[in-house]
Amino acid sequence: MGVNIEKINLRIGEIVLDGFPAGDRYYIADAIERELKILFKQNNQEASFKSSAFNSFLAREQFEFTTGTKPAEIGRKVAQTIYGRLSK
Repeated sequence: MGVNIEKINLRIGEIVLDGFPAGDRYYIADAIERELKILFKQNNQEASFKSSAFNSFLAREQFEFTTGTKPAEIGRKVAQTIYGRLSK
């Protein structure tokens, strides 16, 4: 039995993006949303969601990117990490 992505409502209240140009924030957010949709659709699997563990994860997760990394790549990496944590 797979996840129906039409029925998933994932709300991310805030993502702090230190060190990135302010103008990239919407591109990064769009890339995160796009990649999460792709991951849920491709994997079509049941995921167990533990909101308390996920909230804790968000509070301390950090990513490092090299100068010049495109907003779309940043968003994909963040989304893949979020998905990985959600599906454990």
